[in-house]
Amino acid sequence: MKNIYRIFTLMFITVIVFFSCSEEQKEKKITADDTTENIISDKIQKIDSLKIVQTDTLKKSQKKQKKDLSINKYICPLGCKKGKSDIKGTCPECGMELIENPDYISKK
Repeated sequence: MKNIYRIFTLMFITVIVFFSCSEEQKEKKITADDTTENIISDKIQKIDSLKIVQTDTLKKSQKKQKKDLSINKYICPLGCKKGKSDIKGTCPECGMELIENPDYISKK
């Protein structure tokens, strides 16, 4: 009778150990899948944010190119809005003499 009791106890412990190890492996599998999904979603978010940054940069560079076309040869040293001209002279707002624009690129 003692031997039967020992055998059943040993079988019971074996079954418990077997199923507990199996549950840990399932948890690891789920965690690995979740991690993969998280990594993929993070990468998608990064790609989307890069697209936004690229379009913003492109828009800024296009605005800068348009701005470059409107650069005048002479500008007011005080930065008056109307103090820009392609001909040397004086600023219509403050009366100061216009200076050469360092950002001016010849349109030749």
